[in-house]
Amino acid sequence: MVQETRLPVRPVALTDHPIVRYLGRDDPVRTVAGWQRWLPVVAGWLREGRSPTVFIHTPDNSDAPALARRFHAEVAALVPGLEPLPSPAPLTLF
Repeated sequence: MVQETRLPVRPVALTDHPIVRYLGRDDPVRTVAGWQRWLPVVAGWLREGRSPTVFIHTPDNSDAPALARRFHAEVAALVPGLEPLPSPAPLTLF
């Protein structure tokens, strides 16, 4: 059994460009539940005029792009007028 490490949450922005690196789980439901504490923090930073960068990671990162878009949508629900994320470029081999 792997024991989870609890790291301190430091939601204080020291610059105009705070960075959050969120480490999710294999289960998207647990990942989304875990980031709920960050939604009001990131929304508050945006309202203050800050430009946060949020990285969403999962163990294999296969769900990370969709989860990042979901995080953005949840923040956008709290911050009216938040610009939408750009559409991803199509993946091609050539």
